[in-house]
Amino acid sequence: MSESNTNKTQAESSKLKTCLTACGNRVKKHKSLTALTLSVLLGLGLALTIGRKPLGEKLGFYGTVAPASSVLVEQARIAPAPAGANGAVYLTLSNPSQEPDYLLGASSPVVELADLHQTRLEGEVMVMSPVSRLEIPALGQLRLEPAGFHLMLNQLKRPLAVGETFEVTLLLEKAGNLTVTVPVSLDSAPVPDPTAGHDH
Repeated sequence: MSESNTNKTQAESSKLKTCLTACGNRVKKHKSLTALTLSVLLGLGLALTIGRKPLGEKLGFYGTVAPASSVLVEQARIAPAPAGANGAVYLTLSNPSQEPDYLLGASSPVVELADLHQTRLEGEVMVMSPVSRLEIPALGQLRLEPAGFHLMLNQLKRPLAVGETFEVTLLLEKAGNLTVTVPVSLDSAPVPDPTAGHDH
């Protein structure tokens, strides 16, 4: 190989080494910048999380935002009744979410049919009429109580004795099915006399 060719090869080899060194430095610099960027972003996210109140606290309750399925049932009860009679279930539904839900109906193994009714006074006569659905307001309550709305259990398959319990499944528009244990209690008001007035 001639001296000129040798010098040319050495020059090209030197350029190649210089290029590889520069590229390697760029790759290392890029990795460092990427790691630095990720560290900054993670730190910023942590600071934002620590520096603000949870959304649940802003809404008046703690923890995560309550979904529609968090509808709560309290004070469920029914008066004792013989087989073949009707019974009225009273209860309170609480909705801690910011969206309203709706009670659409119910079912129970102790009856063939359960439906929603409203009791109201028309003149001197108590009248019961069916309703298709009842609103459970956002951050509010729906009360099923005597002389108001109630869940009517039609033609009980068996007697309901004081001290026993049975299950009722409530159908909610957003939360779906919600099964409730209902105690039989003397504290429950009796169902208004259907012969006094029934508006269907």
